[in-house]
Amino acid sequence: MMPLLDPALPSAELPVIKWGKLYGAAAALAIAEAALKATGPIIVITRNARDAEALGEEIAFFAGTAASA
Repeated sequence: MMPLLDPALPSAELPVIKWGKLYGAAAALAIAEAALKATGPIIVITRNARDAEALGEEIAFFAGTAASA
């Protein structure tokens, strides 16, 4: 599957990446796609626990690991 967003990942030259203007579930899609090509851990910072919970559910959806109800 070809990624829709193909997000940039950190490198030796650019160790910190900040993404912006990702609306709705676009951030979760970018994180899920980044996780597929990352060789190490990905750290995501959210405003609060509620945002973290929602983002985790969206990432699971895009990664195909969401629990079915």
